[in-house]
Amino acid sequence: MSHQHQPAPLFATCVAVFVVLLGGNLCLAHPPQVGSNVLPKQLQGSQVVADRIGSFVPLDIALTNERGEPVTLQHYFNITSSRPVILTLGYYRCPMLCSFVMGALVKALQQIPLQLGKHYSIVSVSIDPKETPQTAALRRESFVKPLLQQPASPTDLTQADWHFHVTTQQEAQRLAQAVGFGYRYDKASNQYAHAAAIFILSPNGKLNRILYGVEYPPPQLQQALKEASAGIIGRLFERVVLSCFHYDPSSHRYGIYIFGITRLFAALTVAILIAAVLTLHIKERWKLQQQKRRN
Repeated sequence: MSHQHQPAPLFATCVAVFVVLLGGNLCLAHPPQVGSNVLPKQLQGSQVVADRIGSFVPLDIALTNERGEPVTLQHYFNITSSRPVILTLGYYRCPMLCSFVMGALVKALQQIPLQLGKHYSIVSVSIDPKETPQTAALRRESFVKPLLQQPASPTDLTQADWHFHVTTQQEAQRLAQAVGFGYRYDKASNQYAHAAAIFILSPNGKLNRILYGVEYPPPQLQQALKEASAGIIGRLFERVVLSCFHYDPSSHRYGIYIFGITRLFAALTVAILIAAVLTLHIKERWKLQQQKRRN
């Protein structure tokens, strides 16, 4: 009857493999190399600089909110909180690109189970020193209202934690340089050439992620917010699944990798194997106990 101890080595081996698989990053993979694009001369200097990730923004930047009240950037950050901040830069009279960016952000936020004000806040700042708080208030209303339709969101527009600001040219440049947001003013068209991106900041003001472009897939945005909040946002299952997205700093995007998915399924397979071995082990012990009672 020595077979009653046979499942134990197999069980220990399964546990060890499972721990190794889950102990590391489930989605380790080398991100694809993205070739550099050469911008036209009129657009040079208006791209996002990725090497600002990990740096801190100056929280003493002076702003004026949509109500005409003077505030500093510090007002929206709390080092004891787990709530990250989404920062958008642009200008409110922008004829096209800024509306695309803001619209894409709202669309993505509507599709993730995180609530404005509870799990994250948003700060929008105009790079145009000629814009006014009145213009900021109008733009705020058009973009914030769709988010108020989410469950458990505040019903009053004034309570929504997405604030629009204007500031001076010097302060706008200081903030833009801190996050790597390049832009240029074109005097002939009276418009600004700038990149399309949103910036995810941690509660202490560190730039964690840059999501580039005019489309933000909801899982990628949720992952960026989760990372910026030090992993507090999200249930365990969501964290495991979302860990299969890897941020590629060369493209400013998250990507899903086959190798990561393969490792995830391998870990799940081992978990099933452990459960099966445990079941067999328990059955063997129960049979032995029954035999002893009959004897």
